[in-house]
Amino acid sequence: MGYKGVVVLNQLTKFFIAFITLFIPVKRGLFLYGSWFGNKYGDNSRYFFEHVSREHPEIESIWITKNQGVLEQINNQTGLKAVEQGSFKSLWLHLRAQAVFCNTSQESDLWGLVLNRSTVVFNLWHGTPIKKIGLDALDSNISKEKLGVSSRTTLKALLPKSIFLRMKRFANKETYFLASSEAVSTILQSAMGIDKEHVIIGGYPKLDHLIKAPTSLSSGKILYAPTYRGEYNSENDLLSEFGFDPVKVNSWLSEHDKTLTIRLHPANALPQEKLVELKNFPKIIVGDNRDLYESLKDYELVVTDFSSLYYDCLAINVPVLLAPFGLESYEKNDRPLYFSPSELYPYPLANDWPQLITELAELLEQGKDLSDIKRKFYLDSKGNSSRELMKTINGILLG
Repeated sequence: MGYKGVVVLNQLTKFFIAFITLFIPVKRGLFLYGSWFGNKYGDNSRYFFEHVSREHPEIESIWITKNQGVLEQINNQTGLKAVEQGSFKSLWLHLRAQAVFCNTSQESDLWGLVLNRSTVVFNLWHGTPIKKIGLDALDSNISKEKLGVSSRTTLKALLPKSIFLRMKRFANKETYFLASSEAVSTILQSAMGIDKEHVIIGGYPKLDHLIKAPTSLSSGKILYAPTYRGEYNSENDLLSEFGFDPVKVNSWLSEHDKTLTIRLHPANALPQEKLVELKNFPKIIVGDNRDLYESLKDYELVVTDFSSLYYDCLAINVPVLLAPFGLESYEKNDRPLYFSPSELYPYPLANDWPQLITELAELLEQGKDLSDIKRKFYLDSKGNSSRELMKTINGILLG
């Protein structure tokens, strides 16, 4: 069977599962969690999973993963439980779950195909967007390859519209999204095609511990973490393209007793020859793909471009600088933006690495006031968002 046939078969299976779960009741208090296509242990769903497992033993909380390493990592921790996605046990759990939690979608992060039609989905998402996402991005005629979305033939093309819509409504799950403010709620309503009643306003669980942790004002560590460009899983030299001279950068870092960690988006990778070159410069470090939210507060300063990391740094009071290298090209070839960089960072913007080094020196000396931006996009200032989110979820499930 070809790829298109598999997709159609999956959609029919989803409808069939929805039908048979009319006769399978959900188990109250059974919560499943997953993140990043079932391969990683991180983001909002991870930190909410850990909170519920720790604070609500009456809830049966189980992490679902395809990754054997993640499975072992979680099951080796006291009080936490994980199950492999493709197992029979996982199938039964999905058929019985009262609620599931994800950060991209229930289809990709969990075994969405076999969820009970009465299961409630809570998409905790993975960040406040600067670049357009979801339906807003597709409406901008950006290629699906650049969005990391596969082209699919669906039942919609094979069935009369009225029948397709009935099947879709029957199989769809009640789904809520988490937004960090009213401004973000408005974006998600448009991007996800949902109404206001299906958006929960609250802080991000992944930031709770960081909000409460002390800030490393003089750690000497600088992080450069841009969003992805080009197609998913592509090689991209964002350094050389914008005037990165490792000799001059390493010299500046040595002079100011700093280190620079370069951490590209997981969808991009530096060319191998660049990785080899950078090993010769002790003040320049190429970061790995471990959960950034375990160490984000360790940085004295973060530099990003069109990434939601910008808002996260504002929320946890880590100094952050917006450097929108190649803005015009990015908007034309990658994605349009919800906000111009100057709206989000009302100070001089660096267009390349030489300008950025100048801005870094100034920012390290005197900082920038971005409190108005923070208040617009992140409301929680105490780091209690997991606790408040649990209250809201209980209200929804019991209502």
